Formats: sequence, structure tokens, C-alpha cells
Amino acid sequence: MANPTSLTGLSGEYYVGNRFKEYIVVYDVSDTKQRTKLYEALKDYGMMPIQKSVFWGRLLYPEMLSLSRMFQDMLEADGNDKAFITTGEFSKQIMRFGFGHKKEEFLDSETTVIDA
Repeated sequence: MANPTSLTGLSGEYYVGNRFKEYIVVYDVSDTKQRTKLYEALKDYGMMPIQKSVFWGRLLYPEMLSLSRMFQDMLEADGNDKAFITTGEFSKQIMRFGFGHKKEEFLDSETTVIDA
């Protein structure tokens, strides 16, 4: 029997349990109403705006899939709008090479601060 907390992602990535990953979401949406709706939805997911249309945060894989579906639904009607969601270890990079942000906002129990 399959583990109910295991999923195979679109990229073939294997997800198990309650493991959060870091994501950056970037979008360019011309309609102010749609842009505001996206902004508020991303904040509701606990994502942090690091610029007006750039968000960073930790999500579970099913949450990222839900965000992906939301973008697909909202952006399909207009071919001019763009967005992408990517994953990586951004907090470590931000701690070392980020400027103008409160670095403690990017810390978690697994982040190590390395002085340059």
C-alpha cells in the first residue's frame, strides 16, 4: 500500500511527509485587480514579499501545486502575463548575499549564517 503522505511531483521529484521547501515566486501581471489577488493569496500561503511581484517562503509540495494551479487558472486568459515558481536553498544565499532585507526573517532551524 502506498504511503498517503508521499507524492511524485511533476518533475519526478519524490516528496515525503511534512517537508517544507523554499520557493521563490515571480510574476508579471498587468491587471491591477489580478495582481492584487495574487499578492494577497501568496501572503495567505505565508509567502513573504521581497519585491512587489517577487515572493519567498517555505511551502509543502501540495501547497506549491495549489499555487501553481492558481497561477494557471488566473493567467490562461491573457497571454501577456507571466509567472514562475522555483525551488532552492535561497535562505542560505540571502543570508550571505542578500542586501536590504532583515536577515532574521529568512532563518529557520536548518539555516546556518556564514559571515563573508
